[in-house]
Amino acid sequence: PLRHLGAVNSIAISGDGRFLVSGSSDGSLWIWETDSWTLSGDAIKICNGSVDCVAISPNNKFFASVSADQTVRIWDKETRSGTILKGHPYAVNSIAFFPDGQRIVSASWNKTIVILDTQTGGAIGQPLTGHSETVRAIAVSPDGRRIASSSNETVRLWDAKTCQAIHVLDAHWVQSISFSPDSRHLVSGSMDRATQVWNVET
Repeated sequence: PLRHLGAVNSIAISGDGRFLVSGSSDGSLWIWETDSWTLSGDAIKICNGSVDCVAISPNNKFFASVSADQTVRIWDKETRSGTILKGHPYAVNSIAFFPDGQRIVSASWNKTIVILDTQTGGAIGQPLTGHSETVRAIAVSPDGRRIASSSNETVRLWDAKTCQAIHVLDAHWVQSISFSPDSRHLVSGSMDRATQVWNVET
């Protein structure tokens, strides 16, 4: 098998299942065609550091990356041209597209969450605050109504329209979160080896 020169930190698969993107500690992005499991073109070299998170837009035309040089970039899959989104002034751990593809939500080391406009590259509104520790993971519900974020021992659910926190869930060192396809449930995975399923409404 083909191998990155560093650890593979993040993988995202397109909604149509035709390709996936992998981000590595070697500072590169690889695009894979799933019908043949071969690389699509050359690797995209971002920085001398690490690519920590990748995400693919709902229309499968763009993908986004977070790297150790403290940048969030959005890429055109066909042209492979990248644009830096400048709305987040701190290092980012995790990113997720909204269903409309016009916005990205980012989780940061400085305990905040920022919504970025993919067209202008700037922030939309004020940062979402309330976590007392580093925000480690972020997710947007498929219906676009909720944002979920995790920070050590809490998971917060936010109203995506008002950007207000609607639930604070007691958890334990959550490292990853994901919504169910119907947006009714949230799943969290933590360092205590447990996976928890949450009812989003209650």
